[in-house]
Amino acid sequence: MDNKKIFEIIDKFNSSGLSELCIKDGEFEISVSKAVSIVQNAPVVQAPQAEVISLEQPKAEQLKTVKSPIVGTFYSSAAPEKPAFITVGSRVSKGDTVCIIEAMKMFNEVSCEFDGVVKEILVENGANIEYGQPLIILE
Repeated sequence: MDNKKIFEIIDKFNSSGLSELCIKDGEFEISVSKAVSIVQNAPVVQAPQAEVISLEQPKAEQLKTVKSPIVGTFYSSAAPEKPAFITVGSRVSKGDTVCIIEAMKMFNEVSCEFDGVVKEILVENGANIEYGQPLIILE
């Protein structure tokens, strides 16, 4: 089964009401589950809102976010002794590799979908990340 099909299955699982899924096809087997928590009589508390004003801050429509296509571990370089694919201020083009995500002992290169300049890297090297989690902000 190819990676694209696996990601489609995981995406549909994440948006479903299922808590566990196991698929077996010949020698291929995948099992995924969601953490389930039960909260009873929890009070709803709204945190105070902070207002940030900056004349130099780019407009939201000028910012682009690179999100994680899968659950896994974020790596900023191809190997510990290699330089990071990107740093804040780096110019990237559509198709450039911006990080690697390790999932189920497979290393997956994440390519940028946009042209831009790296404004912020939102995760630390070696951090566990979730599907759809924002990783990098570009302007």
